[in-house]
Amino acid sequence: MKRMLTGLLAMAGLLVFAAPALAADTATVRSTLTENATVTRTVTGAYVSVGGVVATVTGQSYQATGVPLGSQPLVVTAPGHVKVEKTVELVAGDNVVDVVLDVKLKTMYMRYYRAYSQGQNSTAWRMMHPDVLDHLVVDGRRFTFERYARFIKSWATRWISCRYLGIEETHRVWKTAAGSGLQTRYSNVKCVEYLHRLVYCGQSLRERGNCHWLKESGRWYLIFDNPCLAL
Repeated sequence: MKRMLTGLLAMAGLLVFAAPALAADTATVRSTLTENATVTRTVTGAYVSVGGVVATVTGQSYQATGVPLGSQPLVVTAPGHVKVEKTVELVAGDNVVDVVLDVKLKTMYMRYYRAYSQGQNSTAWRMMHPDVLDHLVVDGRRFTFERYARFIKSWATRWISCRYLGIEETHRVWKTAAGSGLQTRYSNVKCVEYLHRLVYCGQSLRERGNCHWLKESGRWYLIFDNPCLAL
């Protein structure tokens, strides 16, 4: 019995010393999930995996424990966002790895639609490309936020309809703008066609049109919106 007790005590001692050693051979990875966008929202429904270990996600924060050390794959997915896949270098103990997610084009368009349809003009204005804001001229005058807010209130046009400005004219404005340089990136312009049903001024209307977006540094910017409303 005495010999057995001695053996058990020895094993307990080994476990006490082994626990810190095991902990020293793994990493904890944590930080926050944020968006790379002109207008940001809270990232929800995210899935995070580091070194094959699925992280616990609480709000915009995530944490994975017991992750192997060294070069490990980090995978992050979230609805409406571009999948993140990269390799991170981990050391024993605590590792802070920030994750910034690019927003998909459809998600940005829906944010723009909700903003202008709910009268959040300043939010919609922020989604436009800086060069458009700097150089856009309508009827011989710069297209300011104040003019945009007046256009957005009109049931006949939700921003600049074809009777005011066409996409070709927008391109011409850019081409003649000193230093804008956007003409070299036309191949990156994406078009979104849409059809909505909504109620406006007590009438049921159908809104259709298309808008053009340009992606730069992972962010989608609105460069032109051509909606029309029909009964």
